[in-house]
Amino acid sequence: MDYTNENSNLLNSDLFKEIQNGKNSEYIIEKYVLHNIPFYFKDNMDLYFDIKKKISEKYNVPITNIYLVGSGQFGFSLNPDKNYSNFRKEDGDEKNIKASDLDFAIISTKLFDEIWDNVCDFRVNNIACSYKEKQEFSMFRKYLFKGWIRPDAFPFQFSKKKEWFEFFNSLNNLVNRQVSCGIFRNESSFIKIYQHGIDELILRTKEINNEN
Repeated sequence: MDYTNENSNLLNSDLFKEIQNGKNSEYIIEKYVLHNIPFYFKDNMDLYFDIKKKISEKYNVPITNIYLVGSGQFGFSLNPDKNYSNFRKEDGDEKNIKASDLDFAIISTKLFDEIWDNVCDFRVNNIACSYKEKQEFSMFRKYLFKGWIRPDAFPFQFSKKKEWFEFFNSLNNLVNRQVSCGIFRNESSFIKIYQHGIDELILRTKEINNEN
């Protein structure tokens, strides 16, 4: 990982200091996702509450089961392919460089099972599928068996998918960027998914420290 101005939010974060002090990924997630003020909303917690309240009422889940994740939460991306770059506040001058999305997560066994039932009822084998759609559906199932439903990964148009995107697109104007959301079956599934990204960051940090 190359340390540049693009990594300044990571390098200046308390999270990074915790990693350097030997904290593990579960501790990091509990402290900096489940019990933290998100980077994007640190100066406007009322807006954060309003968005969570809308999601809570729409899907009948406790507001305490809704979290912001990704670069909007931390101030930098957890994706190593993006080199842990800073949260992008605005569209860039470069082609196809867009302002960072806000990614939410809902932890709800009830909602997860409801969506899962709808997917099971959707007769994939009874409709014409392209090779690309079959690949996308395979990816959807991979996430599903990890306890994570990603509506954006489902390749076919069915009522729940259309309704899902219409609702979250309606939130875009509140934050001037794309809002998306995934569903986790329980807190254990949620932590396991994000542990992978934190573990990778911890490993890279140790490698750099050893080099120095």
